[in-house]
Amino acid sequence: MSFPRAIKQVDISGGNTRFGLSTETIRLRLILFVMIGGVLIAALVNFAWLPRVKSILIDQQETLVGQQLDMIGDSILPFLFQGQFGAIYETLDRVQSRHPSWIEINLKGANGNHLYPLRAQTPRISELGQLVTREISVNGNAIAQISARVDLSGVVGVLQRDAWKMGASLTAFFLTFLMVLVWMLDVIIVRRLMHLTVAAKELSNGNFQYSLPRVNNDEIGKLTESFDKMRHNVELTTLSLQKSQTSAERALAAKNDFLARMSHELLTPLNGIIPMAELLTLGETDYSKLKKLDTIRTSARHVLTTVENILMVSDAEIGTNEVRATTFKLAHLARSLETILRPEAMKKGLEFAVRVDRTFDPKAIGGLSMIQRVVVAIGQNAIKFTDHGSVKIDLSFHQSAATETVHLLAKVSDTGIGIDPGHHTAIFDKFFQVHSGKTRRKDGAGLGLSIADSLIRCMGGKIVVESDLGKGSQFLIDIPIQKAD
Repeated sequence: MSFPRAIKQVDISGGNTRFGLSTETIRLRLILFVMIGGVLIAALVNFAWLPRVKSILIDQQETLVGQQLDMIGDSILPFLFQGQFGAIYETLDRVQSRHPSWIEINLKGANGNHLYPLRAQTPRISELGQLVTREISVNGNAIAQISARVDLSGVVGVLQRDAWKMGASLTAFFLTFLMVLVWMLDVIIVRRLMHLTVAAKELSNGNFQYSLPRVNNDEIGKLTESFDKMRHNVELTTLSLQKSQTSAERALAAKNDFLARMSHELLTPLNGIIPMAELLTLGETDYSKLKKLDTIRTSARHVLTTVENILMVSDAEIGTNEVRATTFKLAHLARSLETILRPEAMKKGLEFAVRVDRTFDPKAIGGLSMIQRVVVAIGQNAIKFTDHGSVKIDLSFHQSAATETVHLLAKVSDTGIGIDPGHHTAIFDKFFQVHSGKTRRKDGAGLGLSIADSLIRCMGGKIVVESDLGKGSQFLIDIPIQKAD
């Protein structure tokens, strides 16, 4: 049986198994079905039908021999009455010579004495020797008993050979019938199903024009028709999604271009406002003016931070964030964190500490500026939501014994308001605020943790939150780095 040319060389398994060779195909199961059917039919003929035929043949032969013994008994009855034993011997000798398959003939009197032959003889052993016995009686009174041991091997052998031929013919007929049935199932069902399977594989690869089996008014035809409708719908949906994707990419490009232009327009005046406000504070002694200048400077820095965060979110969306590898030690990172975060913590009267584990403190190669930005963003978030108590940062290196990979571990702990466990994932979404609207307690755009998460993933790391309401928070950061030679 060959496959249709269109699908003969198509491999749908993703490996070395092709159509018709897989142990899971319907075709192979049908072939196994035929083989099992043939074995069952042969076993039925050999162990059930032939023994039954043999038994019937033996019964028929015994009946025939019994009828012949009755006739012989009737013919020698007058000789028994007259005591003419010579005539009896002559008659039985003539019967035995005419029936070579009769192994022996015995005639016994009513008292059990042997009349023919005069002495009991040891019978010849035959595999199919059957003993048939009849009584010779007059008016219901037995006067003698005649028996014959008959060798049925010849007759039964001939009949058994004929039965074997008949059984073989019957088995061949059923096997031929099953093979024709399997072939029809293969043509009507299996090939069409395999064709549909290939079409489904081609559909998954984006080929919507692959030919389908001919549609008939049967179950597989209806399946083919439904598959064709589904394929058409998938094609329309795919085209719609491609158009939507193209539109979204264009919109994203336009948004990024707009952000770049607007950020430039905002950064230029801000970079002038902040230094000018700092210059105006020099030598100024009027408290009222100093407070106003500080407000200007603080507000401008807040706007500058927001613009930089928006730009970083935009870079993360289009994947343009680059990790600039530099050589550093934990002490360098700790000093920069102290410089940036300690003043903010002191303004709120919080205890602040950066602790370095020097047990394993090699020189490392990694994105120091990006790591610093991540820890600063999470530290600022901790300071913002902590009204009293402390904010602590623990830094350490860890080397995996199995892979010899070095990881930078940073833990930011605070005694702030905490985070509901239901928000542990949502806090890393852009513009997410745990408190919003009238219940909002802190200012901010909700970008700090989102940016930190994006940068951590950019460096191949991960971040985990451990927190509950009213119990403070712990942010655990794990970033893989390289150890300097």
